[in-house]
Amino acid sequence: MKCRYLINKIHCGWNILLSCFMFAVILNFLNPVPLLAGGSWDLGKYSLVQGPPNGPLLETLNSGTSLKSYSFVSGVGGIAFIGVAVPDTGIGLKKLNLRYDPTQPDGRRLQVNIEEKIVPLTIYDWQLIPIARFADSIHNACVSLFGPKTTSTMYDIVYHPAFQDTLMGVRLLQADILLFDLTETWQLPKFNGKLVLGAGETRPSGIDQTSAIKIQSVFKSADFQSWVMTDDKTQVRISWNGEQPELSGEPYYYFWISDMPAFQKHRAALIAKLESLRNAGKVDEHNRLVKKINAMEPEVLEVKKLTDGLKQKSDALRRLNPAVYDAATKTMRFSALFRFVKQRNPENWNKFLAQIQEVKIFPAVKTPTQWEKTR
Repeated sequence: MKCRYLINKIHCGWNILLSCFMFAVILNFLNPVPLLAGGSWDLGKYSLVQGPPNGPLLETLNSGTSLKSYSFVSGVGGIAFIGVAVPDTGIGLKKLNLRYDPTQPDGRRLQVNIEEKIVPLTIYDWQLIPIARFADSIHNACVSLFGPKTTSTMYDIVYHPAFQDTLMGVRLLQADILLFDLTETWQLPKFNGKLVLGAGETRPSGIDQTSAIKIQSVFKSADFQSWVMTDDKTQVRISWNGEQPELSGEPYYYFWISDMPAFQKHRAALIAKLESLRNAGKVDEHNRLVKKINAMEPEVLEVKKLTDGLKQKSDALRRLNPAVYDAATKTMRFSALFRFVKQRNPENWNKFLAQIQEVKIFPAVKTPTQWEKTR
C-alpha cells in the first residue's frame, strides 16, 4: 500500500527584489519503524513516542475547497469533521436542549430534551467531553501526522486541543493510520505494555481476516498518494422513533493524487523564464512571475474509485477495529449534533458547556507525539 509523503518548498530572493526561486520535492513512501523510548504506545510491532506536546492543531477544513487544496491534503491531512446535524422532517428540534446529569451512570449522562421528552444518548464521558469541546471550537481538524516538526524521518503528531492527552485523541490518531498496515492496526495500542480501554470498549480478540481482505482488495484498483478521513459532503441526521433519538451518518476516507509531474514541468518552465527577465532588467515583470510561482500548487484529484470503494466497506472497517471506527463515528455524529444545538440554541449550549467544564475524564492518558518513518 502506498503511504503519505511530504512536500517542501524552498524560496530564495533576487537581492531585495527576489531573483531566484527553487522548489524541492521530497517524495517518500514511508513505513513506521519501532522506536526505543521510555514512554511509548506500542501498536503491534510499531511504537509511537509519547513526549511533550508539539503544539496544537489549529486548522480548518472548508467544505468544497480544502479537499481540493494541496496545502491542506498534504500539509494537514489526517481527520477533520465539519458537519452540522440535520433533523428528519417533522421533528421539532428548533429548541432541542442538552444537559449533563452527573447523577446518572457513565454513558447515560448526556440528556436530550426532544419532543417534550428527556432521554439519554449513549456516550461515555471520555468521549463526550472532548467531542463537545471540539464542536465548540472554530477549528475542525482533529489530528494530523504533519505537524511543524515533521521531517523526512519523523512524523510530528499534532492534535486539536480538545483531543490532546485524551484516549479519544489516541483513537482518532489510529483512525488516521488504520490503513497503513492492516496486519497490525486491527489491534489497540498499549502504553508501556498495558492495554488502555475506555468505558464501553472491549479487548480485541484477533484480526478479522475477512474484513482485512475486503479492505485490502479496494487498494488494488487504483494508485493514490494519501487520504483524509472526513464527513465533508455527507450528512449526520437526527431521527426520532418516539422513544429514542438516533444519529446516523458515516465518516469516510477521501483518497487523492496530485498532478505532480505536470506541475513540476510547468513550474520549471516558468523558473527558466525568470533568468531571461532578470538579465533583461525587467524587475517588475520578474517579481510578478515570482509571486505567481510561489502561489502555484499541484492540482489535487480525488481517486473516486478508492473513496467510493472503501465507503462500501464501512462494515468491514468497523469489524476490523470496532473501537477505533466507532470513536471516529461518534466524533463525527456528536460534533454535528452539538454544532446543531450551538447554532439553534446558543443559550442552552453555553449552559451545557458550563455543566461539563469541571468533569474529569478517565482513563487519563498522554497522547503520542512522534512516529518514526523510513524509506
